[in-house]
Amino acid sequence: MSIFRRAIDAVMGRQLLVGVDIGSTSIKLCRLKKSGSGLELVRFDLSALPAGAIENGVIRDFRTVSNRLSELARVNWCAGAKCALSMSGFSTVIKHLCIPKMTQEQLQFSAQYEVEQYIPFDINNVYWNVRILDPKVGQSHMRVLLVYAPKTNVDEYVRVVKEAGLCPVVVDVDVFACQSQFVFNYGFPTNEIVALV
Repeated sequence: MSIFRRAIDAVMGRQLLVGVDIGSTSIKLCRLKKSGSGLELVRFDLSALPAGAIENGVIRDFRTVSNRLSELARVNWCAGAKCALSMSGFSTVIKHLCIPKMTQEQLQFSAQYEVEQYIPFDINNVYWNVRILDPKVGQSHMRVLLVYAPKTNVDEYVRVVKEAGLCPVVVDVDVFACQSQFVFNYGFPTNEIVALV
């Protein structure tokens, strides 16, 4: 069972889960429900945003964005629902790093020390996560993926979603959400190269 499927099962239970994408020109909302062993798309809707409401991933017109999302939630019968949202653009940074080899447990313990040298901000001002990609790059090093985003940007998106009457339970990165969606629907192909456009 994939990590994505376990996360969805843990978050959803039998409740509906709403996906929210707050883009620079529109807000998209999709409503999912559990169906057999998978998920079913129940509703999809979008609302255009005026120019300048969001610029470079930063919410400039909080009230307009919140009101448009609230209206989308209301007309699609999902006000108060748990939701997953994702972020992209300038608000998130993804880096591949080569660090001294260690176990996942050791990495969790010493991750802050290992990664803070790669984050050009005070580490207390960003949300970050790190995952081992290849534990066997060399005799003494391994490849990991570091993802971080300024707390102010993430907190603003979470705040606008809460203000719109939804309950954010997952914040993801757009490219990872797209990959997770593909793996959830089609599995992880071996000996193939897949391009998601």
